[in-house]
Amino acid sequence: MKYVLLVLLALSFRFPALAGQIDKSLMLPKRNDIMRVTITSDSRMNWFTAESLWAILPKLIPVEGSYLTKTPFQKGTLELKNGTSLTWMAFSRTDVMLYSSKGEQLYRSRDANERELFPMIVDGKLGYIDVTGKVVIEPKFHVNDVNGYFHDESYFKGGLAIVSEENNGGFIDQSGTWVLHGSYYPRGSFSDGLARVSDSKNYDPYKIGFMNREGKFEIPPLYDRAEDFSEDLACVQFQGKYGYIDRTGRMVIPARFDEADSFDDGLALVNISGVRRGYIDKTGKFMKMPDEVEAFYRLAEGLIAVKSQAKWGFINTQGQIVIAPQFEFEMSEYHEDVYYGEFSNGIATAKLNGKWGYINKDRKFLIQPQFDKVKPFEGDVAAVRVEGKWGLIDKTGKFLAAPQFERIENFAEGVAVISIDGKEFGYIDLHGHIVIQPKFTGAISFSEGLAAVQIGIDGGLRNSLADLRKAV
Repeated sequence: MKYVLLVLLALSFRFPALAGQIDKSLMLPKRNDIMRVTITSDSRMNWFTAESLWAILPKLIPVEGSYLTKTPFQKGTLELKNGTSLTWMAFSRTDVMLYSSKGEQLYRSRDANERELFPMIVDGKLGYIDVTGKVVIEPKFHVNDVNGYFHDESYFKGGLAIVSEENNGGFIDQSGTWVLHGSYYPRGSFSDGLARVSDSKNYDPYKIGFMNREGKFEIPPLYDRAEDFSEDLACVQFQGKYGYIDRTGRMVIPARFDEADSFDDGLALVNISGVRRGYIDKTGKFMKMPDEVEAFYRLAEGLIAVKSQAKWGFINTQGQIVIAPQFEFEMSEYHEDVYYGEFSNGIATAKLNGKWGYINKDRKFLIQPQFDKVKPFEGDVAAVRVEGKWGLIDKTGKFLAAPQFERIENFAEGVAVISIDGKEFGYIDLHGHIVIQPKFTGAISFSEGLAAVQIGIDGGLRNSLADLRKAV
C-alpha cells in the first residue's frame, strides 16, 4: 500500500502576518523627509528598486500585523534628512515593514489585494484557497483540463481569474463574483486592456476575438487562433494561415504563413512550409540571412544564434555576423545537432573543445569552458554540471555550492528545488545554501511564498504529479 501526503510548504522566511497593534512610533516618514533609499546586496528578491520603493511610499498604509521571522525577501534603509535611518523589510510585492530596536510596523499598499489565492479542486469542481488553506471561493466552477492540471489562466492576474460553467465563462474577482460573464470563454488574461476571448467554450468549432474590460468585443471573433498583442501587433490564424493584425483588427501582414510567432525586438519568426523559414519585420519583409547560414536559433536581446559549417555564432537583427561561428553543438535525443545558446542579460552559454562556458556580447569568455553541462544565468547564479553532479556558480565562475546535486531546477522566489540522490527533494537559495533539507519525495517550485511537496512511502511520485499541481 502507498501513502502519500500532500502539503503546502511555506518558506521558512515567509509567514502570514500575525495580529498586532499599530505602532505610532514607527509611522512612515514623508517622502520629503527621506534623503536616500538603500537596498542591501544580500536581498533574496529584487521586487523594489530605490526608485520604485520611493514611488510606492504614498500608497502604503499601516495595518495590524507582524511576521514570525526577520529574514525577509528584500531589505534596506530609509536614510532621513535629520540624520537618522529606519530599516525597511519587504515580505511581498505589497508588504513593507519598518523595523527598529524599539519595535516594528507593517505597511501594505492600499492598491493591493490582501489575499493571495490558489486554485484547488474538490469533487471535480474548481475553487480557491488562501495562504492559510482557508477556502475563500467555494468549489463550484468547471475544471477545464481533463487531467486536473492548472494552467496560467486558473491563477489570478490583475485581480481577475478565468473560470467557466458548463456553457458560460468569464472573469471573477477575488470574492468569487463574476466581473464579466457570458456565453463565451476567455483564452488569456487581460494584456494592455484586451483579452483573447472565444465565442464558444468548445474547442471545435470556435472563433477568437479581443474583448475589453467592459465585456465588449473590440475586435470580433474571427480567428481560429490568436496570441496576445506584442509590439502593437497580434499573431492570428485566419482560414488556416497566420498573419498579423493591429489594435483596430486590420490585417497589416497578410495571413500567408503556416507557422508564426509574436513580434519581439521588431522581428517575428515565421515559416512557409517547404518555401522559407525566417524572421520578418513589421512590413512582412523577410530579414536577409548571410548566405553561409545553414540553420538558426531564437532571437534574444537583438542577437540570433546561427550555424555555419557545423559551428555556431551570432548575427544581429540586420543580418550581420557579429560573433563568428566557432562554438560546438550538442547532439539531441533525435540525433540532431542543436545549439542552446541565447543571450540573457548580456550572457550566453557557449561550448568549445567539448566543454561549456559563458560569453558576453563582446565575444569574450566571461567564464572559460570547463563544465560538462550548463544552464543560463538566473540573475547572478547559474547551475553547472561537473562529473555528473550539479552545482551553483556566480558570474566570476566561483562555486557557491559545490557539484553535489543529482537535480537542480530553475529558481523561483529566490529558491530552487534540489536533490542530492534523485529521490529526496529540498530547496537551495541564491547564495548556495540549502534552506530546506532534502526530505520530500516530490517538490515543485514556490509561488507566492508557497510550494506543494509530497511526503510518501514507497515512492508514488509518478502517480501523484497531477495531485501536486492541484495543491498550488
